Amino acid sequence: MTGLRPLVVVAVLGWASTAQGLTPLAAVEEAAAAQEVEPRLLTIAAVGDLMMHGSQVRAALTEDGRYLVEGCFEPVTERLRSADLTFGNLETSLAGEDMAYSGYPAFNSPRSLAGDLRSAGFDVLQTANNHCMDRREKGLQRTLQALDAEGLRHVGTRMDPTEDPTLWVELAGLDVALLAYTFSTNGIPLPPGREDIVSMLDEERMLGEIAAAKAEGADLVIVGCHWGFEYKHEPEPGTVKLGYALIEAGADIVLGGHPHYIQPYEVVTTDDGREGFVIWSLGNFLSNMRKRYQDVGLVLELTLAVEPGGGVALADVGWAPTWVDATDATGRTRHRVVEILEELPRCGQHPHLDAADCARMRQAFDDTVELLGEDDLIRPPERRNFTDTTGGEGAVEP
Repeated sequence: MTGLRPLVVVAVLGWASTAQGLTPLAAVEEAAAAQEVEPRLLTIAAVGDLMMHGSQVRAALTEDGRYLVEGCFEPVTERLRSADLTFGNLETSLAGEDMAYSGYPAFNSPRSLAGDLRSAGFDVLQTANNHCMDRREKGLQRTLQALDAEGLRHVGTRMDPTEDPTLWVELAGLDVALLAYTFSTNGIPLPPGREDIVSMLDEERMLGEIAAAKAEGADLVIVGCHWGFEYKHEPEPGTVKLGYALIEAGADIVLGGHPHYIQPYEVVTTDDGREGFVIWSLGNFLSNMRKRYQDVGLVLELTLAVEPGGGVALADVGWAPTWVDATDATGRTRHRVVEILEELPRCGQHPHLDAADCARMRQAFDDTVELLGEDDLIRPPERRNFTDTTGGEGAVEP
């Protein structure tokens, strides 16, 4: 979807839902067949960490002193906009220039990043992560104001600690509840008496808030979790235990992050026969982290089947691998997220990608396929036409 309209999306007459979570696909298909209709398909897209390091901030500074952030997501905008709901983890403050722009270890990015996220198609951003307090409470509040100004919904932090931690979204007649939590604020204390401006990773609290959302009629519960250890390809046992507990409590989709590496995903069947989906880490999406495994990300696409009586099932899982290209054709710093399988066939011919870029993309692709397998890999439907401006011949097959 475009991300340019209010997030009350895909309202479908006659498809009011009474569903309570994900049921097996066969049950939804059978119920739809009994009504002589096809299930309606909806797509939820999710990506990992959205960051601006120092080099990205400096590259955004224009000659007239403004900070212009645009085009970071242009190569993947079509995919992000095409989903009915697009979710990402905003791992930076948008606190304003007067609070000093900076990258790691205390992030504060130009507010124009919010506009680029909106234009790219993002609908909901997780703001509960270990960098959400990098400019203390004032920075947290300004970040939420910047997102509100662009019409971007957010979950995990709030202006008022008494606000409902659940973000409610209507999606094709489904009442969708979103929650988000973080394990840490990097040692920065939460303001006394106002600690609940950030949803912290606490199992008892999380299970209670999931149960409350289900009791209030949520047809689908999506939980963002900032958890785990950095630079690991597999979740540790404690994370797995918590993830399974969230699904058993009623969460339908759990979207993990923080390790800066992609980690596997799985479909979990609960004791009562429901299904749930967990990806342990979505990895990075936009950053200047250039080491192996850190410069690769993905667009996760979850397809849901909904039948008129309200049944909802996970119909399909897909992922498109992405890579961050850090320079343009002139060598100037300009970070862009590209789809690897769109760009690899043009390697050796593309003015923006040199031989080193192509080798890194190839390695990133191979690493990710080795981790996730090829069964759910989304391949481009056809190769785009491309005019060779370099005099080269042929193309590198993905």
